[in-house]
Amino acid sequence: RVIEPYLHPDDTPLDFELDLSGPGAGRHCEERTHYPWDQPIFGPDVYPSGQLTSFSGCKGWNAAPDDSFAPTQDCLAVSYRSDHFLELRHINAGFNCCPGEIAASVEISGNLISIVESEAEQGCRCDCLFDLDYRIQDLSPGVYRIHVAEPYARPEWGDAPLDFVFDLTAPVSDTLCAERTHHPWGLW
Repeated sequence: RVIEPYLHPDDTPLDFELDLSGPGAGRHCEERTHYPWDQPIFGPDVYPSGQLTSFSGCKGWNAAPDDSFAPTQDCLAVSYRSDHFLELRHINAGFNCCPGEIAASVEISGNLISIVESEAEQGCRCDCLFDLDYRIQDLSPGVYRIHVAEPYARPEWGDAPLDFVFDLTAPVSDTLCAERTHHPWGLW
């Protein structure tokens, strides 16, 4: 069985048996009718995908002096380009000062982009702010709701979700923020 990263859900996987009891040769093929096999990029069978591409080091308990966002602002900056790439920056994301590794899953379903952020460990006895960069490719123009699930945001403490609607029908750059008043964003 061959696991292919670009296999469409309707495609038959490369899953076959070989007789290795004697010498011989052979081949097994499956028909593919979508990109990257047969369709131009951005065709009807191209699906958007996204991933966390990088993250900053700990910015301390307050945002860096050159940062244009207050440490109480938890922000999502978007830049959508005409080549169907969406770049996202989660500004002032709250994590443990020593997270080991920061990870995120990116799911795109219709016009909803869901990002779930996590850390490998709480390696220090402090929390601080980070900037996380994401890239989503093959995203068709449209109006999208982007929701980020954060490990330290607390709805029970009045934190508004990092959940915004962006009009990506044309190239755009925009930033929207939610206020946070507890550590690591604000004071206790």
